[in-house]
Formats: sequence, C-alpha cells, structure tokens
Amino acid sequence: MIEFKPLNDRKQRTSTKIAVLVAGVAFVILGIVLPSIYSIVIGGIFLMASTVSKHTIISEKGIEVRYRMLTFKYEELWAFSEVTEMHLEIVKDPRFSALHFTKDVISKRLIFTKEDARSVVSLALKQNPKIHYDQAY
Repeated sequence: MIEFKPLNDRKQRTSTKIAVLVAGVAFVILGIVLPSIYSIVIGGIFLMASTVSKHTIISEKGIEVRYRMLTFKYEELWAFSEVTEMHLEIVKDPRFSALHFTKDVISKRLIFTKEDARSVVSLALKQNPKIHYDQAY
C-alpha cells in the first residue's frame, strides 16, 4: 500500500507532556488531600491528555488521521471521493510544498516534500478525477 506522511504532523513536545503529567498528578493529590472530586476529575483529564497522540497518513483510501489516548483509538478518514478541492501552495522553502484538501467547508493543510506532493496529487486525482485541482503561481 502506498503511504505518504506529511511533514507538519506536529508531535507534542516531551516537556509539554511531562508538564501536563505533573499537573495531573498534582490535581489528583490535591483532590485526595482536600476532599474534592473536581480536582480528581481535572487531574484525571490532565493525565489522559498527556497520553494523546495523532498521526496523519495519505494512502489509497484517502487522508487518514489516527488519534490514540491510552487504550482508546479513533480514526478519521477523508476518502478521496469526499474531497472536492485540492490546492497546491508554494511555501518559502523550495524543497517543500503545502497541499490544501477541502471536504465540505473543512480544509486540511499538509506539508510534503516536492516529490511527495506530486505523488499525492497524482494519487488523489487517480482515485477521484472530479477533484478540482489548482496550482499556486
């Protein structure tokens, strides 16, 4: 299966994850010391939020965004049959290109190397020739 990974699939920094984890533990301890269910709930939410990860992949199915939190998994799929427009944006760095995908009124902006962007465009147009494709000048 052909897969392309965008370069702007931002990861949460380790320092941010540690800070959220520490804050969650602090809220849980505070909720136990001062009997407060609200602090425990907020601490639990912080602890769960520190485990969230997101991965985006372009494949023959379409645009797949996979979210994961502890044991929970959620996958969002934009099939190419649902994508109505695609726009190529030229970015400052000549090695990269940004592609905008539009489904209904929602848009996703993904950055690829120039070669990968060309391959993604040809894959998308092969899967759905009705996609309106426009290049930036």
